[in-house]
Amino acid sequence: MDKLRSMQVFREVCRQGSFSAAANELSLVNSAVSRQVTELEQWLGVKLLYRTTRTLSLTDDGKVYLQKIEEILGNVLELEQQASSRQQEVSGTLNITAPEFLGRYVFQPVLSHFLELYPKVNVSLLLVDRLVDIVAEGFDLALRVSEPQESNLIMRKLNTMRLKVVASPDYLEKHGLPKSPHELAEHNCLYDNTAPHQKRWIFFSPEGDFRVSVDGNLVINNGEMVVQMAIESAGIAYLPDFFVNAGIEEGKLVHILDDYTKPSFPIFILYPYNRHMNLTLRTFIDTLFERYGQINEGTT
Repeated sequence: MDKLRSMQVFREVCRQGSFSAAANELSLVNSAVSRQVTELEQWLGVKLLYRTTRTLSLTDDGKVYLQKIEEILGNVLELEQQASSRQQEVSGTLNITAPEFLGRYVFQPVLSHFLELYPKVNVSLLLVDRLVDIVAEGFDLALRVSEPQESNLIMRKLNTMRLKVVASPDYLEKHGLPKSPHELAEHNCLYDNTAPHQKRWIFFSPEGDFRVSVDGNLVINNGEMVVQMAIESAGIAYLPDFFVNAGIEEGKLVHILDDYTKPSFPIFILYPYNRHMNLTLRTFIDTLFERYGQINEGTT
């Protein structure tokens, strides 16, 4: 059994939606396509497809293995192209997208460095707080917070975004340092009303997980402005580390309640399967991982 060939045939069946269409695309007879898929199922020990005379659909195992198989085949293509890729030029256009707040913090410094190294690359960047259809809208790469559901995309974890509770030294001097999350009810709390937690902040402890109701006199739909107001001693903020790390390092903010773990969210990069052979995209992804890959791992 040629495992790689069987994987390629299975992938084509899924793309075409039928054995006959896949056979036509691969210049094979229907029986050969069916045999390759059956052998792959036997090798994996799972059923990949539901077959009837009229319909063809993926089983739950099939959906999982299709994503894994796509990754394997993509890696094979990358290996095959590795030698010749070294002779290619990093050039052309990259179309990338991300949520607005995340894109500014991740892409901005990377883009400056990347474009300085590769001046023949043009980048079109869309920062938008909506779910972008990467394939339909023609993007080469996207950033997402939390695990995406699309099965037609390659997904790689870039880093982890963690929430932190912060306040300015002046605010804490005037109003006192909360020693537990429950004491936040006695404080003016600032929050971004576009965030899912809003007025109920989540904490984890050895005793269990709990939510604390908070309130304050200022609601803003922009995390950067919430940070600035916290720096100006307007209250306590609960924000992703991307927003607050610089203020903490500069002494403008203090990370409080750090004995309590706050939620974290994985940051993924996504790109379509057919972008594997794109040297420019691969170089940009490598640059992203060099700058941001797991830089926050292990912090709270």
